[in-house]
Amino acid sequence: MEAGFIISIIICIWTAFITMLLGTFIYRGNVGLIAGYDPDKVTDKEGLAK
Repeated sequence: MEAGFIISIIICIWTAFITMLLGTFIYRGNVGLIAGYDPDKVTDKEGLAK
């Protein structure tokens, strides 16, 4: 296998992982994974997820 092909596969897998992570924020509203999230300061969790 060529090095470019392997790098392309790694980039595709990484992109899929990032897409699934963002889907967790948007569709499930799981904002606890966002860095700096403070539940005392956030009043609109759905707005923050979008």
